[in-house]
Amino acid sequence: MNAPSPIPAGTNSSAIYVFLLLQWLLMAPHSIEELQQCYEAHPWCGKRISDDSIRLYLNTLRELGCQVERPSAKNNFRYQLLTQSFTLVQGKAKIDLLLNLFSGLEASTNVPVILQRYTTMNALKVYSGIATEQLEKPFPLITQHTVPLKLLVAYTKEAAESFKTFQVTYKLPNYDRTHTKKAETLQSWTIIPLGILQEKGRLYWLVWEVVVASQSPQWVQRMLRYDRLVSVEPLVLPNNIQEYFEALTANYFKTLPAYQFTISCPIGINFSGLGFPNEKVTVLEESLLVLTDAHQTLPSEIHYNYTVQTDFTFLLLQRLSSTMGFFRVIEAPQAFRLELEAWNQRSLVNYQ
Repeated sequence: MNAPSPIPAGTNSSAIYVFLLLQWLLMAPHSIEELQQCYEAHPWCGKRISDDSIRLYLNTLRELGCQVERPSAKNNFRYQLLTQSFTLVQGKAKIDLLLNLFSGLEASTNVPVILQRYTTMNALKVYSGIATEQLEKPFPLITQHTVPLKLLVAYTKEAAESFKTFQVTYKLPNYDRTHTKKAETLQSWTIIPLGILQEKGRLYWLVWEVVVASQSPQWVQRMLRYDRLVSVEPLVLPNNIQEYFEALTANYFKTLPAYQFTISCPIGINFSGLGFPNEKVTVLEESLLVLTDAHQTLPSEIHYNYTVQTDFTFLLLQRLSSTMGFFRVIEAPQAFRLELEAWNQRSLVNYQ
């Protein structure tokens, strides 16, 4: 085991430990045990710090103007940094800066990218000193949720491997005849997760709702807003029922409509897919590229062959339209082609 690197000469070790504590709390809430692990793993410390020392460092942060919430049931028994006094900007400019920064992010279904954005957004929010309530409406992704994002990711991965089912409780908004929001009701569904989509400040869980009617399961597509999730619990089924259910779901998955597109992107845009389950992306040789009069190949483009089977038609249209490049339909149901034509016509009207 390598010895830890020494703290730079002439540096006060206690000040460094306070700075490290601030850095870790900016990233996420931590328990005492987690903070001890952080100190022990850091090359400038390399040893276990006592509970009393950590509490002393926490009090130092409070003396410096930080508001640190004590562990409780509502914060999962972790120290949480609510505000701090080291912000670079003041007043409304802080909120406008974050709104512009977060709104400009390209939509993504890449889970590692989403997790990285989530961590970065939360760190910037805390560093800015903005109260959470001021960002809840435009950016619910960075507020505290009853279902941790990493748990949602883990559940989605489990379902991708075995079509695992979950029981979800969801806050469903109610509207009156004037489309004014009146109240929220709780709804419970049995679902199979398919993927995660992050767009601007929101996060969506792409799922199939499983509806059993006349002994024959049906699958209803849903895009669940992350901030409306109340609880998610895995369903534990007997092995024989689970295997039977997985077979039914796999068979249904095979019947989904097939799509194939040629997607041409400028060099520097690394197209890796649209985030749908079982999608396939391959680089297309130029000799195999079929062009139209509307688009001619350029030396600065890379061409991809993209195939997928899905019933999320609207999301597919949306993701294709937001792709940084040009796409051409090679194979798709006639209904999708008509919907795509209508989509393009509406877009043209908006620009006229």
